[in-house]
Amino acid sequence: MRTNNIKNDNKRKEFDKVLFWLQLAVTLFCTALIIYLFCNQIIDVRHYKERGRRQRSMTNYIMRGSIVDRNGIKLANDKGTYTIYVHPGDYKEDPERPQRMADAIAPIVNIPSKQVKEKINTAAKKGTIVLLKRGVDRDTVKKMRELHIREISYEPIKER
Repeated sequence: MRTNNIKNDNKRKEFDKVLFWLQLAVTLFCTALIIYLFCNQIIDVRHYKERGRRQRSMTNYIMRGSIVDRNGIKLANDKGTYTIYVHPGDYKEDPERPQRMADAIAPIVNIPSKQVKEKINTAAKKGTIVLLKRGVDRDTVKKMRELHIREISYEPIKER
C-alpha cells in the first residue's frame, strides 16, 4: 500500500510539474499576444490611419473617350458628377454641430438648411450612411471639401 502511495505521489508531482510548465507557456503566450496587440493598435496608429484613409479613397475613376460619327460630330461623351453622402457622427460632445454643418452645406448644394439637418440627424440616429445629393458638379464638391467636414464623403460617378 505504501508503494502505491509513493507511486501516486510521484505521479501527482510529475503532473504538477507538467501543469506548471503548461500554465507558464499559456501565460507567456497571452502576455506576448497582449504586448503585440498593444504595439500594433496603440503605438503604431499611423499605419492603420493611413490604411483607413486609403480604403475610403477612390482611385479607379477613368473617363472614357467621346463617341463621334464619321463627320466628327460628337454623339456621346462622359460627364463626371459626384454623389454626396452624410456619415453618422458623434454629436454628443457638441449638439450644435449638425446645425452648423447644415448651415455651411446648404447654400453650397442648394438644399434648405432644415432638410440638410434632418439628413444629418437621420444618419446619426440610424448609424448608417445617408444620401445627401446626387449629380453634383466638380466645383460644388471642391467648395464642400474646403469646409473640411469629416462626416461628408464624395463618390465620383461617370455618366454617358
